[in-house]
Amino acid sequence: SGTAAARDEVCGTLGLDPTRFIVAHHGRRPAPRADQAEMARARTKYRLHDRRTVLCVGAKRPHKNQALLVGALAQLPDDVVLVLVGHPEPYDVQIRSLAAGLAVDDRVRFVDYVPDDELEALFRVADAFAFPSLGEGFGLPVIEALDRGLPVACSSIPVLCEVGGD
Repeated sequence: SGTAAARDEVCGTLGLDPTRFIVAHHGRRPAPRADQAEMARARTKYRLHDRRTVLCVGAKRPHKNQALLVGALAQLPDDVVLVLVGHPEPYDVQIRSLAAGLAVDDRVRFVDYVPDDELEALFRVADAFAFPSLGEGFGLPVIEALDRGLPVACSSIPVLCEVGGD
């Protein structure tokens, strides 16, 4: 288990004694630095110039709850863009449909898998990070965003409260 919250959830479900388990937190590597050229390429490739950017990293699955962000985008000013990075699974179709229905599809960047250097550039050009997940084992993207100095908005679930702190 990566967090005490995940351990407690598993133990509660299976009727196991949590004191018999040791929580070994996941490690993280130091954040690499994206150079200005990589950041400029990301801004151009994803049409982020002159836009405030909210980044979300995670496979596009229902429990990751990216639809919440698309719905919120409709309430935000037109200069805010949402960048959804992650493997597209069937839920991706639902998110795209929602964005089109809310007329914000021109403000959502659907990004699939990206290499590490491109992901780093996206972290560096983002103005904020959002992670509305309904269930996680650890929540490494939250730590990665905090490590880069990004303001983070995430779900208030025990595991994310544990890794994200206040």
